[in-house]
Amino acid sequence: MARQNRFYKNESTHPRLLVGGMYTVKQLSIITGVHVNTVYGRLGRGNRNSVILDKHLVDTRELQVWPVLESKADKLSAEWLNRRLVQ
Repeated sequence: MARQNRFYKNESTHPRLLVGGMYTVKQLSIITGVHVNTVYGRLGRGNRNSVILDKHLVDTRELQVWPVLESKADKLSAEWLNRRLVQ
């Protein structure tokens, strides 16, 4: 007997998804460009009443939590931390 696909109801504001539309994880991955395993991990196994929210479809490559090496002191510290202890 074939395994049934799980469908998730869309409640996000993603421009390429229909509000109230039902999608599988594979379809979401293709439409949004987020990797299949990432979408599956964010949605979890879910049940038949699972919904897709905006937080599930955020591409991590677009996020920057904090600026790296934001000041001269940070850059200088990074230079010293990268040096070998024994030469």
